[in-house]
Amino acid sequence: MQTESDKKPPKPDCVVGIGASAGGLAAFRALLPHLPVGSGFSYVLVQHMDPDYPSTLNQILSKSTSLRIEMPTHDVPLLPDQLYITPSDKDCTVVGNELRFKSVDHIGPRHSVDGLFASLAESVGRSAVGIVLSGTGSDGCQGAHLIKAAEGLVLVQDPADAQYPGMPTAIFEARLADVIAPAARLGDELRQLAEWTVGKKKVLPLIPPGADDFDTLLQLFRRKTGFAFEQYKESTLRRRIERRMVVNKAERLEDYIAIVEASSTEADIFLKEIQISVTGFFREEHAFEALRTALKVIIAKKERDEALRIWVPGCATGEEAFSIATLVAEALGSRLSRV
Repeated sequence: MQTESDKKPPKPDCVVGIGASAGGLAAFRALLPHLPVGSGFSYVLVQHMDPDYPSTLNQILSKSTSLRIEMPTHDVPLLPDQLYITPSDKDCTVVGNELRFKSVDHIGPRHSVDGLFASLAESVGRSAVGIVLSGTGSDGCQGAHLIKAAEGLVLVQDPADAQYPGMPTAIFEARLADVIAPAARLGDELRQLAEWTVGKKKVLPLIPPGADDFDTLLQLFRRKTGFAFEQYKESTLRRRIERRMVVNKAERLEDYIAIVEASSTEADIFLKEIQISVTGFFREEHAFEALRTALKVIIAKKERDEALRIWVPGCATGEEAFSIATLVAEALGSRLSRV
């Protein structure tokens, strides 16, 4: 017989990561009153702070929302309709349905938002939402890229509304934002998107199999961008189109076609999204460790004037090639200056 203690805690329908740096407090206060309550979402908030300065954000922000607020000091399961605030001396990631913490003992630039967003992309995929608010630098941009690659959503504070526009501007210039709005409006935007998000009672708009409108849309995309989308798997295209329908609040495919036809940017946005690839420096840790060992053996056997040729297939933006070049330079050691 199952007892109360044996029951697993309910999982959130969606996990929303919220990141900020300088100027974040004002942005948080503007955002939090409008976040959906009762939606089944979990919220994880990260702000760059001095690890030696204890955070009182949980007390300050408790007046701005009716969500339950917790500032955990140890790993905890994620619960729906709860806001988790990361302590100033820790970074956090999401693994499965658990929020995990790692102590930070240095003062200086941190990529806390990137780390959180990357873990959301890996753990919850298309049920991940990243929100980037006021801050300097570009933390959150690489993580937002991964959320988009996993078919999640990215919301950004309008740089003109941010006290420090660096972080929002980085997302905007990388064309990763699904929604750009003042902080006070982002919660309402998320509330509307929640009605469309995959969950226990919510479904994405479906494109009927074999619909003539689907081919019409692909032809429209091709006319506007010059790109042949037919080379992609139909299932991938359908998922991406459905995601754009969610963002544009289009209930039917024909409604979305009308939006694409009238918009000067929607087709290019879709092209950008379909081309997003998951990459990063030394991304597959175990593979690169094996390659590091192999390269050392191969290079050690090479004569001084003997060539070494390396091909990197399907390298979209250069991270893989640069990572391998780094391993080669490492293996060459003092011989590098003579190459």
